[in-house]
Amino acid sequence: VVQGFTIRNCNPASGYGAAVLCESDSSPTIMECIFQSNYCSRGGAISAEYSDPIIYQCEFNQNSSHSMGGACYFNRFDAYISDCVFNGNFQTYASSSAGAIYSGFSDFSIENCLLINNSASGFSDGGAATLYRSTVSVKNCTFSQNSGDVNGDGPIESNNSTVSIVDSIFWGNTPASLSTEMSITFSNVEEGFPGTGNISSDPEFVTGPAGDYYLSDAYAGEPLSSDSIDAGEN
Repeated sequence: VVQGFTIRNCNPASGYGAAVLCESDSSPTIMECIFQSNYCSRGGAISAEYSDPIIYQCEFNQNSSHSMGGACYFNRFDAYISDCVFNGNFQTYASSSAGAIYSGFSDFSIENCLLINNSASGFSDGGAATLYRSTVSVKNCTFSQNSGDVNGDGPIESNNSTVSIVDSIFWGNTPASLSTEMSITFSNVEEGFPGTGNISSDPEFVTGPAGDYYLSDAYAGEPLSSDSIDAGEN
């Protein structure tokens, strides 16, 4: 278990995982950690290959990579990511891939996460995530202000992957489009998306006790209630 650390300014210049490198059937639990301003070739904060990590209640801020995954690079892994914030992660090279998370040949779930202000400059790559030949479940996540390449999709680029998204919000990303190969249901998508229970309505983000991206709620004294409240599957 890796718990309660703040890891910042790691810069091995090359290689994978500037802060944490998971290899060869390792299965660490990484929880309540902050990864800040780390940099390397792949996975500015964490790289996992042939590993099964659990990543819980972590913050990834302003990490960057030269190649793939400004915050995390995952290859041939099976993992669970929950209750994390990915904010302002990016790439430093024009042909690189995925501002926050890159996944290749992997199977993982990401739940209750906030992915904001991440950016990718590579051709046809997602500002928050690029998924290649992966099986991914996304639940109760918010994607906002992420920037992808104009030739691709803003928050998530899915390439030959099976992606199931439910109870999530996609708003204010550039571009706003999402890959039609993904399955999206009971979510709020800015440009609309075919799928059961989907809506396209300003989520009315407000600032709350732990920061931005709360939903405005008239019952809590806000001037109006977001259409996203009680619009999910559960």
